[in-house]
Amino acid sequence: MSSVEVPAPFKALLSGWSLIVVVLSVAGYSFRWNYFYNFGLQSLVLSAPLESLPVYAIEIARNPWFLIDLLRLGLFYLLPYQLVLLGLRRACDAGNERIHSTTRSLVRILGLDKPLLVDALLALLILLVAFRAGGDAGYRAYLTNAAESTSRLPKVTAIARADSKLPFIGCDTSTFKKNDPSVTHRFMGEPGVVDSLAAGKACTTAQWSWRLLLRDEKFVYLFATVQDPQKERPQTLVLPKSEDITLVFR
Repeated sequence: MSSVEVPAPFKALLSGWSLIVVVLSVAGYSFRWNYFYNFGLQSLVLSAPLESLPVYAIEIARNPWFLIDLLRLGLFYLLPYQLVLLGLRRACDAGNERIHSTTRSLVRILGLDKPLLVDALLALLILLVAFRAGGDAGYRAYLTNAAESTSRLPKVTAIARADSKLPFIGCDTSTFKKNDPSVTHRFMGEPGVVDSLAAGKACTTAQWSWRLLLRDEKFVYLFATVQDPQKERPQTLVLPKSEDITLVFR
């Protein structure tokens, strides 16, 4: 039985769709990396399933700024490349023998007489455009959600059971007493972080609020909004997903 031939237009459509999926995957990966990196959680991107990236990119493609970035970066990277190729082709066909031979030699040295290399460079530039556009979109989303005045993420209150043994830092507006063993927490890192949490940072106020960043099968990721995320990164709190912790959203 002879194999079924796929019509040429459909072959072009399938190859074009494959390129779109790859571009969306690269944009989705760059978006997630830039977004979670600023919350200190870039490891989440490395553990994300690859099949989720195109879906994530389609979601951010609904933002008109993402499409504007694609157009702007496309003109910045792809237009010069196409103009260089056009100029070399014209020079190769020039009537002047010196220009003709010199350009031919240059094209041969650079390998631009090989269609595979030309297409590979074009594909690389397209992926670079997608990576840059996705990264810019991710950083804008971070700036929006990390700022108290613009964050669209839900406010959350985490309530731990009184008898739980979780290392939960509660909301306590009293002054942190370093010399009192009963209120001193075991920790590694900056003492100022524990000081601020125990002295009131764990409480939502008019200046900042704790919001839900992400939940997965193992952990709950919360962060405290800031006034200017370009100057200050938010504090991110990772809690184990447990029946001892109840989340209240508002």
